[in-house]
Amino acid sequence: MRSTRPTLALVLVCLCPSVQLGCGGIRVSQAAITHNLRGTKELADAHLDDAEARFRLALELSPRFAEAHANLGLVLAQRGDYPGALDALGVAVNLAPDLAAAHVGLGNVHATEGHIDLAIADYERALAIQPEMPEPRRNLIRLLLLSERYVDARAHALRLVQLEPLREETVATLAYCELRTGRPAAAIARIDAARGVPRPAPGLDLVRALARVALGEIEEGLAALATLARDPVHGEAARLRRAALLVDLGRRQDARAACAEARRAGDDSEAIARIEASLDVRTRPGTPN
Repeated sequence: MRSTRPTLALVLVCLCPSVQLGCGGIRVSQAAITHNLRGTKELADAHLDDAEARFRLALELSPRFAEAHANLGLVLAQRGDYPGALDALGVAVNLAPDLAAAHVGLGNVHATEGHIDLAIADYERALAIQPEMPEPRRNLIRLLLLSERYVDARAHALRLVQLEPLREETVATLAYCELRTGRPAAAIARIDAARGVPRPAPGLDLVRALARVALGEIEEGLAALATLARDPVHGEAARLRRAALLVDLGRRQDARAACAEARRAGDDSEAIARIEASLDVRTRPGTPN
């Protein structure tokens, strides 16, 4: 399992047309509320031009409408205009500090730009306002794993699994956190206990394979990774993990074959290059090639 930067999740900010006050108690016109609501539907359908037009109309009618500023920021982020997105989301936060979705939007943009510490702080602010929002917690866990803050990631994964115990990705993430904190047996136990998760569940199988390797069941883990290499979602992670493991074992010929397989599948070329570069320095004396 690889820890990747979160994609820009759409956490749209709506205000019921019957409500006349936006976040922060700012009075908003009925027309602005309607345009913002319709804009969220356009954005959800990926109609960026129409969504942006709706949000800008809402802001012409009510310039201090925090929710519309936040949604405009999401549109700009979707367009790749990250400075503009940060400006719009920053205005939303200044107008309404308790607008959780604006903090999520800031976190997504900061994460996309590689500002991991800023993104982590943004997600933490969002969760302090709305602890049951799954999107910022999922993204926060990914960034904590990326930062090798495994204990913190596990703490948040434990909370997330209480909210969505039947979601494969969530259970797999918690199991992976158990593995990264040195508890491979606990990782397998988490997977075994998740009987309500629909099977097949290749995400769980991937973590189980890694846990078996950590427990010393090398050949069983390698065989499971070889099987998972054919999975359309988790195949790349399985192929790269298998290749790296073969390098660690000093099985140079098998490792080179695994790297070649990964290249044919179109996997991350930089990751493959790093694995290939380590072939000459991470072999173990006395291990068959």
